[in-house]
Parts: sequence; structure tokens; C-alpha cells
Amino acid sequence: MTCPFFFNMGQETRRAVITGSVGSSMFLSGCLDGWNLFVDPADRERRQLSEWSFREPLRIQTDYFYSSFRYDLPVEIQYEFEVVVGDRTDVMVMEHEEFLNYRSNRPFDYVTEASEMNSSHGSVTARLSEGRYELVVDNTDRGEASPSNDGNGSITVSIEFASYVV
Repeated sequence: MTCPFFFNMGQETRRAVITGSVGSSMFLSGCLDGWNLFVDPADRERRQLSEWSFREPLRIQTDYFYSSFRYDLPVEIQYEFEVVVGDRTDVMVMEHEEFLNYRSNRPFDYVTEASEMNSSHGSVTARLSEGRYELVVDNTDRGEASPSNDGNGSITVSIEFASYVV
């Protein structure tokens, strides 16, 4: 199994406490491939694959935070977020190739049904096909929301994420 999740804020790697599907907590830093998961397709009962959240809300300057994840079968993701300091943000789920466009300031697409745009809070449930994805909390002018105008442009966000076999 490769590294479960990769968290990044712009170009600076961060550490996070993550609870994996095996039920243990681990510290991760600098993992590049996301989580490769294989579940026997015959096993169709709803099973949680992963879950993560931050102990403290995450502060994002006029930049972005992202988490990479990869699944080898269709999944349902669920996440909740709240901007606890600052204005609105865009929380986007995008395929890896689109994230590369986003990161390079080129036109990009995101998975509409798995994203919440220009909002101060949200609860999202969506199904994704197998593949590699990034969940991006955007505090730039690349999405619909603009950086916070609290004096320094930062926002503080709490977020919880889980994924399930469908």
C-alpha cells in the first residue's frame, strides 16, 4: 500500500494526523501518490475506506490547500467544511490532470457534483469513478470565491472527509 493521503498547501508540505481504514493514526509527510485501494468488487456492502480531519482548523493564506487520493473502484465521498475565520471559499474535487492545469494557472474543470463553490460552509456527498483526484480548498481568484478581505487575505477552514465503497 502506498501513502494514504498527501496534503499540501501551495508548494509547502504539511503534516496531518489521519485515521486510515485500518483504524490506526499515522503522521504523513511528503507522500506523493495518494492512497491506492483495492477492494474485491464482489464485496459490495457499504464499507468505509478512509476518513480524515484536522484537530485544529486549517489556516490558508491567499493560496490553496489540497489532498490527493486514488481509488481502484467507484466510491462515494462525503465531506463537510466550514470557514471559521474569513469569507467564502471554493472546495473543489478534480481529476488529477485538471489539478495540474489548476496548479499551473491554466483553464481547468472540476467535478461539479462533488464541489461546493463560493460558500462559507457545506456538506457534500458524491460518487466518483475509479481514478486519482484532488480535493482543493481554494483561497485564490481561480475559482468563484475571491480571497478573504480580512486584512491579510487568509481564511481558516475546518474540514472532515470520508470515503466509502459503493
